[in-house]
Amino acid sequence: LGTVALAAGQLDDARREFDRAAELAPRNGDYLYRGAQVRLASGDREGAIARLKQAVDVAPSNPGACNALAFLLAETGGDLDRALELATRAARVAPGPVTRDTLGWVHLKRGEANTAAQIFERAIESFGESPSRLYHLGLALGQQGETAQAIATLRKALEDDGFAESAAANAEITRLEKLL
Repeated sequence: LGTVALAAGQLDDARREFDRAAELAPRNGDYLYRGAQVRLASGDREGAIARLKQAVDVAPSNPGACNALAFLLAETGGDLDRALELATRAARVAPGPVTRDTLGWVHLKRGEANTAAQIFERAIESFGESPSRLYHLGLALGQQGETAQAIATLRKALEDDGFAESAAANAEITRLEKLL
């Protein structure tokens, strides 16, 4: 029922159904994970983090829950050591473009630009370019002091018209151009 409500765009109903499912099957981390996704879609970041923590406690090898929690912890400046542990676990259990990007993002947020750049470059080699991966690589290159290469990479990310982080990429280009 939660999946049906979510597909219909009824976020409150979807959240309620996933919460009910989690109560009926408390050892099923997937219901907690899905409930967290709905909370995040509703703009309830704190509620999503709380549900993801529960999901990871119940199902520590759930790559979606580990990856989402790692990303949110890194994004919000939370426990970056825990974020790294979760992102590493997710990338090991489900190696793919999303988990690799999150692993690189956590390293970037930890100030480990060299490691982050290597992870983003390998993700691009393995899974192809995406505006988000290019944006993240551009940020890592900028942190490394590779200003010209960072600008070029960020501009390449902006070639995609639907790029969600385009304003942030433009702001970073402006910042980096002042360093040249």
